[in-house]
Amino acid sequence: MCQIREDGQGIAHWFRRLPSRTWDEAIPVPAHAVIVSAGMVTGVRFGGAPASPRVAALIRPVTELFRLAHARGVRRFLLVQDVGTTRTREGRVVPTPYLQETEEGATIGELRELPFANTFTLIRKTSRDQAIGTDIEAWLRVNPDLQTVVIVGNCTDLWMYQMATYLWLRACALKLPRYQVVVPADMVRTGDLSQEAARQRYALAHPDDLFHQAFLYYLSQNNVEVLRALEESPGAAAHQPDGHSARQAKD
Repeated sequence: MCQIREDGQGIAHWFRRLPSRTWDEAIPVPAHAVIVSAGMVTGVRFGGAPASPRVAALIRPVTELFRLAHARGVRRFLLVQDVGTTRTREGRVVPTPYLQETEEGATIGELRELPFANTFTLIRKTSRDQAIGTDIEAWLRVNPDLQTVVIVGNCTDLWMYQMATYLWLRACALKLPRYQVVVPADMVRTGDLSQEAARQRYALAHPDDLFHQAFLYYLSQNNVEVLRALEESPGAAAHQPDGHSARQAKD
């Protein structure tokens, strides 16, 4: 455990030393795993508070992770996304950055175009919380055999953090055996808002590196397995159902 200093260098040191694991190590039984994507919607390309070029850069690797997970036998995929309107009937603003009724709130095209996209389960939410007022608890109850949950997407310190915390605490409360929540650090990101941009918006600054690393550290303290990356297992080509190598799967 690193020593945390007031300037945050301890967390940065911890982050640089994150371990990687192979697919076989992180997901030993693909039939008992689920890939959860948080907030991977078209709006991540358009800017706004929860988006940034770093968030948009997740689109290709997240899509490839879905493809490889399916090739290795994972058959459950959850997409957690916002739905709502800009204002309630009483005039209060709904705190959702993207709206399902708009193109910004639609699932990114790269995921929609995957040949197994019809197997995805969409969990719609109307707040920044993943569980309140959503169908995720009902989905988890009818999938009691889960052992590994891999969470990817946008953003580290909001949706992803709350999702990972909820799933791990739920597993603890229900005393679920062999349950593991995994977060690959290279598959999650948060938006950036500089001090200058924040002043122009009369908002608070949101430094992405700081919050990204700090919230991953909080998750690690709560027994979520935070990894630098998921790496291809030796002899992975033999695991491809269609006989293609991981390299071919990318093409």
